[in-house]
Amino acid sequence: MSKSAGNYFTLRDLTTRGYSGRELRFTLLKVHYRLELNFTFSEIEASKDNLTRIDEWSKRLTAAAGGITALEVAPFAREFFLALADDLNISKALAVLFDIIRDTNRALDENTLSHESAASLLSGWNKINHVLAITPPVTDIPPAVAQLLDERKAVRAAKDFKKSDELRDAIKALGWQVKDTPKGQELTRL
Repeated sequence: MSKSAGNYFTLRDLTTRGYSGRELRFTLLKVHYRLELNFTFSEIEASKDNLTRIDEWSKRLTAAAGGITALEVAPFAREFFLALADDLNISKALAVLFDIIRDTNRALDENTLSHESAASLLSGWNKINHVLAITPPVTDIPPAVAQLLDERKAVRAAKDFKKSDELRDAIKALGWQVKDTPKGQELTRL
């Protein structure tokens, strides 16, 4: 990268393109400190997908834990930290994390994960996230979005799906995305 060749980007350039600081941070985080970073937009997109996968997994675990607090941390967290202890082998550590995400999602889909196991996995994730700090910040839902969300819930109950789609678009215009799940509407910040 060089300024004269015009192939470098500032943080402002990347945020203007719609990438969050969280996505950029994860892109930088997943490269071993001894290796050269080859920055590409496909890498940021992959980071965006990875963060979405982690967020959805965390939400599913929280729901599956049912408010139970784990007494012990799941063994995968120990494996994660052992990988980090090996010269900060972040690639191996993240592989451990994504393996457990895959296995846990499968168990959740098959409805074979107990509340206790979910709580233990969630406890392990919280310990890992304490180091990585990649959980999205908690944001309050603006009153205008909350009102549109309530309206959308009512029109969906009345099976007015055209109006429901219009309200979804209005919510999106305010910077939020609504997703319909078996447990109801799920709102995330764009």
